[in-house]
Amino acid sequence: MKTTSIIKLAGLLLPCTFTAFAQKLPNKQEASLFAPAKVKIDGKTTEWGDKFQAYNKATELFSTIANDNDNLYLTVQATESLIARKIIAGGLTLSINSSDKTKKNEKVNITYPVFDKKNPPSIYLNRKTDDLDQLEYDIYIYELNEAFDTAIAIYNEHNIKAMGAFNDKKHYTYELALPLKFIKPLINNLSTINYNITLNGSTYMEGARIEYLEGGGIRITSPGTSAPSMADMKAASSPTYFSGEYTLAKKITSMAKQVN
Repeated sequence: MKTTSIIKLAGLLLPCTFTAFAQKLPNKQEASLFAPAKVKIDGKTTEWGDKFQAYNKATELFSTIANDNDNLYLTVQATESLIARKIIAGGLTLSINSSDKTKKNEKVNITYPVFDKKNPPSIYLNRKTDDLDQLEYDIYIYELNEAFDTAIAIYNEHNIKAMGAFNDKKHYTYELALPLKFIKPLINNLSTINYNITLNGSTYMEGARIEYLEGGGIRITSPGTSAPSMADMKAASSPTYFSGEYTLAKKITSMAKQVN
């Protein structure tokens, strides 16, 4: 039976501070990583030491995949404005499927951010944090023969969390936390899953502009009178992706704890 879960989250972007380190990274993450304690999904990479596990040339994204006993985490960063616009306009989709060939048609898809195209975004990011905390986010989950469709806050009863933020260097960071219970049927006996990360692309905001306002604010507006270049239009509308395999990490306990 083919089973597909699609989770779509619509959110707002927050300004943040980030220090990037020059790294020589593989095209795909090569090792498992147990997440640090108390990961906060806020569009910042402080918990990760402001470092990433891979840099993919096809998507032009830095990325880290990690887990703890409860969640799978994805953190990506776009340092190019065009790639940031592409994520904002079309969303980034994380697809999880089993490495078991008998379950190849079963998968979970998570897309964030998702905007209502009937209400084009014109986003001002110099708002007070208290105001931003009051905003709601939409999460949609679709499964074969079963549907879940509701709008809930970004911190919700299902503990699915996502956030995107620009830092002071104008780099865009995307964070996602997905409870392992959503992908438990897809994890094989070796604790391994297959994943695909796709920048969907969108013709909706090909000419959109990101404006950096005084005081650290950011505004994203729909296309103006100046037409984007053909190269930018193609890059913004064409999906790009990469795939890989990830094995869930186990927490390393000290010998002292094991003895006790």
